[in-house]
Amino acid sequence: MNNVSPAHPARAARQAEILLQIIEQTETARRRQEAVDNTLSDLFRKNKRFGSRDRRFYSNAVFAWYRWYGWTRPLRADHPAEAMILSWLLSHEEIPDPILHLMEVSPLNTSSWRPLCHEPLVKRATCLTSWARLGSTPAVADLAPAWLAADLAVPADHVPEAFTERFIEALLERPPTWLSAPPALRENLRTTLEATHLAHSIHPHLDTAFYLDAPFTLPDLCKAIGVGLIIQDLASQCVGMVCAPQPGQSWWDTCAGAGGKSIHLAQLMHNEGTILATDVRGKSLRQIHRRAQDARVSILQVKQQDALEPADKNQVFDGILIDAPCSGIGTWGRNPDMRWRTSADNPAQKADIQRQLLEGVSGQVKNGGTLVYAVCTNTRSETEGVITPFLAAHPDITLDPVPHPLTGVPTDGRIWIWPWDGPCNGMFIARLKKR
Repeated sequence: MNNVSPAHPARAARQAEILLQIIEQTETARRRQEAVDNTLSDLFRKNKRFGSRDRRFYSNAVFAWYRWYGWTRPLRADHPAEAMILSWLLSHEEIPDPILHLMEVSPLNTSSWRPLCHEPLVKRATCLTSWARLGSTPAVADLAPAWLAADLAVPADHVPEAFTERFIEALLERPPTWLSAPPALRENLRTTLEATHLAHSIHPHLDTAFYLDAPFTLPDLCKAIGVGLIIQDLASQCVGMVCAPQPGQSWWDTCAGAGGKSIHLAQLMHNEGTILATDVRGKSLRQIHRRAQDARVSILQVKQQDALEPADKNQVFDGILIDAPCSGIGTWGRNPDMRWRTSADNPAQKADIQRQLLEGVSGQVKNGGTLVYAVCTNTRSETEGVITPFLAAHPDITLDPVPHPLTGVPTDGRIWIWPWDGPCNGMFIARLKKR
């Protein structure tokens, strides 16, 4: 690498300087428990001089920084530039000019440093130790907070240490962007993608789930097929499939957020019936009306309200979805900074809220109706730790067996989705029935 120099030295030096400033800003935000992607969005909005290529580079660099945060810890205080270089080399094959500049001016000997993204983790750890002259070789477990191993819901037939390492390793790659295409649009979308030569894949068991292997713009794609599409992770699409709402039914999405799952439910119902979409966060709900209009969905009733304090506690529904607030460890592949912002007591705190939600809304499910509990996490305390005691306290509510949406394998009503299943976010879903 010592013979490779930036093609445009002055520009590379300026970009490298900006990158280290951005890292410093995101670190400040992280210490304040603020999401790094929000920090980046604000920064890019204020700095109009950044083009799309600049924004992509800075975003990729920042997320690489947090993806390998546990391994670069010994370097970050005294050698942040070198920590940034190694984070990039651990994640990417190509070395852009700003990273080359940092390598050129580094006081460390970087002449043998090279991309490691295709090497096994053990080899990456060995190279990192040698290059940075670390006192000891980092372990896979160091790439996540120490408390994860104790709370990860490891299946009974797996070795805990090996399964935890597999989980952490799966989080080192960002999952692809998934699209949710209702059955009526599936063939139209497939034809459009083929005609525009956009490389894509369709999940073998969920044929309404598409992901694109190349950059794309959603508005252009929606315009090409004539209707709005939803960017929705594969695991989130599985929630709708487990709900399996029928046309003409009434459903309540209690924690609707930006409305992705509400719209998916409406599409599965062929836009026939009613869906009440509520959330305590009014800001999150603002996107629903536009997204519903784009997707030509008209059966949503949107309200800002706390699910624990509904306007009409006597109103009952054919189905209720609780997509509960959670620790979100299943999303760490997309949001690597979250693992370093999530405290050891966060899952237990979220579990208290989850239990309250289940207790609070379960009485509004019709007899014979469906209650679906979903969390984008894989901790024991927020999954089995919530569902098992709830069922014990409510003999009139039972698990409702349903096939796993990604495999077709029968389940007892509890569905685990792991990051390598898509690849996608991690998720736990429980389908319950009120007798």
